[in-house]
Amino acid sequence: MKLVRHSKFLLVLALITCLLVAGCGGYRRPTTSIGGRGGIGERGGIGERGGIGGRGGIGGRGGIGEGVYSEPVYAEPAPRKEPTISSLVSVPRTGPEFQNIFGESPTKSTEYSVERNLSKFAHGDSQFLISSQQLRKFLEVDTSNVLLLVGHNKAGQFMLPDGSSFKLAEIDSYTTRNRVVVLISCNSASVSSSGSTIGIKGKIDYDQASRIQSVVLDEIYTRHDLDFENNYNYSVDETTKIVEAAELRAHVIKGTPYVVGGGAAGGATITYITIFTQD
Repeated sequence: MKLVRHSKFLLVLALITCLLVAGCGGYRRPTTSIGGRGGIGERGGIGERGGIGGRGGIGGRGGIGEGVYSEPVYAEPAPRKEPTISSLVSVPRTGPEFQNIFGESPTKSTEYSVERNLSKFAHGDSQFLISSQQLRKFLEVDTSNVLLLVGHNKAGQFMLPDGSSFKLAEIDSYTTRNRVVVLISCNSASVSSSGSTIGIKGKIDYDQASRIQSVVLDEIYTRHDLDFENNYNYSVDETTKIVEAAELRAHVIKGTPYVVGGGAAGGATITYITIFTQD
């Protein structure tokens, strides 16, 4: 009988204890337990929002797997534009034209030299000039990147077969942002202070002029790094080197003096022996 009363007393005491704990903020159902909100598998837990696989987590929105990946965008380089070249030549074809250009009648040897070299100037699309009027009209409409002007000059006056002349210093007014002018004429390096005009430092004859013209044209046609539209300064510098090397080569072949350092205004001269010949 005492045992029964004692058991009832313990049961009542346990019941009162449970009620007191539940009512006074004691142990409650966990909210971060496994399977509960904020727990593993719930919000903030593994597999839920904010957790691994949840929003912002691995595989969630903005995370690895659900976020959008874009390939990096690189600026495409400007396509290279092949240089365009024009070549204008003023050479005599008859005795009177020789007289108009050089101011003297040709000898038999000079006539033969002119006839022999005439075909050598017909490189590529070279055009033979007759008058200064024809030259000016061409310069006004031509849009080539490289313009070669080949011929004889007297004190800076470029001589034409009809007896007219063109002042080489005026060539600067026909240069454009994307053009360089190469003057293949005696002492033409001193007629212009423009960086867009390249000249010859010393004296050359028709045979040397034709060699220089041929080398310059071939080099510019085959140099894939020249781009006057997108890399003008570099292209002008490289063209200057091409012209200087072509002039040096022409003097080496001929064994004639070559002006170094001062152009027509001065500088040292060196004379080369002929190391090989070429017709």
